[in-house]
Amino acid sequence: MISQRIGNAGVTIISVCGGNAIGWTSPIMGRLQGKTGSYKPMDSPITDFQSSWISSSLLIGSIFGSFCGGICLQKFGRKTSLLMMGGPPAIIGWVFILTAGNFETLLAARFIIGVSYSSSLLLLQVYLAEVSSASLRGTLGSMHQLMVNLGTLVQYAVGPYVSYHALAAFNLAFPVIFTVVFFFMPESPYYLVAVGKREEAEESLAWLRGGSKSGVCVDVREELNSITKVVEETGIRDSSLRNGLRQLFFSRGNRRALFATIGLMINFQLSGFFPVFFNAESIFRGSITERPILDASESAIVIAVVQLVASLFAAALADQAGRKPLLAISSGFVSICLVVLGIYSYLETHYNSLTANISWVPIVALVMYITFLCLGLGVFPWVVMGELFPSDVKGVATIVCGSCNWFTGFIIAVSFQWLLDVTGYYGIYWFYAASCAAGVLFTLLFVPETKCKTLEEIQYALNKK
Repeated sequence: MISQRIGNAGVTIISVCGGNAIGWTSPIMGRLQGKTGSYKPMDSPITDFQSSWISSSLLIGSIFGSFCGGICLQKFGRKTSLLMMGGPPAIIGWVFILTAGNFETLLAARFIIGVSYSSSLLLLQVYLAEVSSASLRGTLGSMHQLMVNLGTLVQYAVGPYVSYHALAAFNLAFPVIFTVVFFFMPESPYYLVAVGKREEAEESLAWLRGGSKSGVCVDVREELNSITKVVEETGIRDSSLRNGLRQLFFSRGNRRALFATIGLMINFQLSGFFPVFFNAESIFRGSITERPILDASESAIVIAVVQLVASLFAAALADQAGRKPLLAISSGFVSICLVVLGIYSYLETHYNSLTANISWVPIVALVMYITFLCLGLGVFPWVVMGELFPSDVKGVATIVCGSCNWFTGFIIAVSFQWLLDVTGYYGIYWFYAASCAAGVLFTLLFVPETKCKTLEEIQYALNKK
C-alpha cells in the first residue's frame, strides 16, 4: 500500500498547481490594480473589468481543457496524457505570467493554465481510480482536493509578503517538479492491458501493490486476470471517441453513470460557493468597517485553513463512511448554512439594527459551510466520475462531464451580478440552499455507492436491472 501512496503523492503535485492558480489572484490582483502597492510589472494599472476577465479566463480555459483531456486520454493513455496536459501547458502559462507586462499576456496565461488545470483534474481521477486498490481508492482520490486547498493556502499565506516575480517563479516550480516526479510513476494497468502490454501491466500492478516483477504474488495475477477480462468485455482495445460516445448513451450502465456524475457536478456548482466566497471577506470583516473582525488577507487564510482541515477529514472518511452518505450529509448541511446566511443577509438589509449583536452568526455559518462543502460536494463528484465509467468510455465521459461542469460554473459566474441586482445576497443564498436540498434527494435516489468496491463490481451493479 506504500507504493500506492507514493504514486498518489507524485500525481497530486499537479493538484497543488491547480490550487496555486486558483489562489494566485487573491494576493496579486490588488497590486496590479494599484490598490495595495505598485502595479508593476504591468504597463498600466489593471481595471476592474480587466481584473474580472483575468480571474474568469481560468474558468474559460477549463471548458476547453475538458475536451483536451478527454481526447488525450483516448489516444495516449493515462500517464502520457497527464504528463502532456499537466506539465508543458502549466509551465508555459507561468512563464507568461513571470514575463508579463500587459493585460493580454496575463489573459492568455490564465487561459492556458485553465486548460492544464481542468484536463489534469479529470485525468487525475481516472488514473487514481485505475491504479488504486478498492480499499484505498476513495481516500487517494479525495487527496486531490486536499492538495488543491494546500496550494490555495500557500498563495494566501505567502503571496502578500513576496514580490510578483517571486510568487510567479515559485508557482512555476510546481509543474516542473510534477513532470520530473510523475515521469517515474507507472502507467495504469488497465491501459497497458488494453494496448496488449500484459507483461508491463503485471510489473505496474506488482509495484502498485507493493511487490516486484520477480516476486509477483498470486493476488496480483488474479487482479490482472480480472482486469484483462474487463478490458476484453468492454472492447476498449477497439474504442474510439465515436464508439465511446455511442456506448456512453446506448449502454444502460453508462447512462446511469452519466446522469449521476453530471447531476453531482451541477449540484456542486449550485452549492453557492461562488457568491459565498465572493462575499466571504465582508462577512469576516463584519458590519463595523472602522473595527473589522479580520482584514482581507487574514480572512482568506482562515478560509483556506478550514478548507484544508475539512479536506483531511474527507480523505480519512472516504473509505469509512462511503461517498453517498458524505455527499448527502454535505448537501444537507450546506443547504442549512446557506439558509442561515440568507436570513442574516435579509435582516442586515432590511432590519440592520437587529444584527448589531449577532455579527458572529454569519462567521460561524460560513466556517460550517466551507467545512461541509469540503467534506463531500467539493471532493467526491470527481472521485465518483473516475469510478463509475468503464475504461472504453472514460475519454468521452470526461469530455461530456467536464464540459457540463465548467460550462455550468461559467454561467453561474457571469449571471452572478445580475442575480445580485435582482434578489440581493439573501435571494442568492436561498436559491442555492433550495438547490442543495434538492441535491440531497438526488444523491439518495440516483448516486450509487462505490465504497470498497472494485471497478468490476461497480460496473456489474450499474448494468443490472
